[in-house]
Amino acid sequence: MPPVSALAASDVAGYNGGMKRRWFQIHLNTAIVLMLSASGLVWLNVRLYRISEEHVYRGHLESGWDFLDGRGWPFCFQNIASTTHKWRPPIADGISVVPLAMDVAAIAMLQTLLAIGCESLIRRRERKHAMSESN
Repeated sequence: MPPVSALAASDVAGYNGGMKRRWFQIHLNTAIVLMLSASGLVWLNVRLYRISEEHVYRGHLESGWDFLDGRGWPFCFQNIASTTHKWRPPIADGISVVPLAMDVAAIAMLQTLLAIGCESLIRRRERKHAMSESN
């Protein structure tokens, strides 16, 4: 365990002589929630899903492709045209950088909002508990 002076120097004295956390420090519960939500959001981004049939009928069926699949959430950053014929392999477009960047920005925003929400709930509960102990 580090010396007491190192512990005191790492935190800022808070109200009523208690120790106040730094603004960027998060709880383990918040980190676990962020990890689980990040894994779900990554899964949403890499899974292959069928794009609506009306999109398929607008131009891909005329060229001999039966299905149009995509990757990315909330924005599709890769299209994959496929058919039911086994002799014709699927063709994937390259990865579009702008929708991928928008996906990353959306995920970062969702993770930030989730972290702020979790931390505010945890810290509110800690404050309420501290107030009831002081009375």
